[in-house]
Amino acid sequence: MSDIPFTKQELIDVIASADDTIDSSVVVTKDGQVLVVSLDEAQANPENYAVRHETFDAGNDFLGSNASEDPVHIERTFSSLVYAWEKHKATGQSSVYAD
Repeated sequence: MSDIPFTKQELIDVIASADDTIDSSVVVTKDGQVLVVSLDEAQANPENYAVRHETFDAGNDFLGSNASEDPVHIERTFSSLVYAWEKHKATGQSSVYAD
């Protein structure tokens, strides 16, 4: 298993502070930073990201404070990101899709 440069708490923090009114994706930068970006940004600049999680459609409560308190949602998202990060590290591929 590769060293994972991001933590579950960092994921919780970015999800808690994210805007659920726009379509967004959780991404991991090539240096391992977890961010939430708009879907437009994720699609326009895929080379900027090591990992891109599936789209969280606006208004579905996948982002924001309530989402950050859902342990099942956090665990699924975190596990997907870790799996995709490890694939990125093994292959060098950018914008590895996680769902």
